[in-house]
Amino acid sequence: MSENDRVLVDALTDLVRRTAYQICGEQPGVPQPEQLSDLDSFSVVQVLLELEKSTELMLLEELGSFRGSTFEELAENIVEIARDRNATPELAGRVRDLASSDQAPSA
Repeated sequence: MSENDRVLVDALTDLVRRTAYQICGEQPGVPQPEQLSDLDSFSVVQVLLELEKSTELMLLEELGSFRGSTFEELAENIVEIARDRNATPELAGRVRDLASSDQAPSA
């Protein structure tokens, strides 16, 4: 993995984490997750839909066989999807814009 990819994965990991926190915060009695595996399947789908909207990448279909358990593993997979679609620069720009606004996507 290149240094640029590592920086993108780190920023995307933060975005995934903040998105999960936001979604769980909207559900009464749901604790803040420490990793992706702490989310129920409904919450995971909500996270992915929010990430699709904010990154403008279709993710649900591509992640059907994803078996990771951490926010970082999900971020790595998203970077791979972007790379396969020759969309890494666009993804990096969107993640950078979201990071500079310091907020998770709105649900």
